[in-house]
Amino acid sequence: IETTRQAFDGLARQQALIDGLRGAIGRIRVYDPTRQYPAADPAGAILGAAAVKVRTRGADNRSLSLKGLPAGYGLTEGDYLEITAGVPPRAELFRIVAASAAADGSGNTAEFEVRPHLRDDIAANATVNLRRPAAEMTAERDGTGSEATRLTGSVTLRLRQYLG
Repeated sequence: IETTRQAFDGLARQQALIDGLRGAIGRIRVYDPTRQYPAADPAGAILGAAAVKVRTRGADNRSLSLKGLPAGYGLTEGDYLEITAGVPPRAELFRIVAASAAADGSGNTAEFEVRPHLRDDIAANATVNLRRPAAEMTAERDGTGSEATRLTGSVTLRLRQYLG
């Protein structure tokens, strides 16, 4: 993450927020502002209030199918999925990597590949979020920095998904 160039007062506030993460100890939920919804539905209007769930999990631990989508709803490579599963419930972010998928007339997709591999506790009926899918992140060691000129500057922060 890199902030826009701004005056030093704004930088000081942002650096304080980053320092509040306490390095890899603190966590923050983050989503990609350039991919808030699937590419085929950039405003989420088609998705509406659909309650999407995992339909099946592939034996390879890297593929799954979904249910509860609007008929014909399309997912493409690069789209994000947030899947919540486990006890206590924990969300994890996945990216579609291998093939596009479209929901049939019943709202079900065929299996498609995601990364990272699926945790053992992700199974049928796990909740899937396609609206601003987010992940719990931690700052990488030595992952912060700043760059400044005489009047303005920016702050950078490298994050890694927290997987428990």
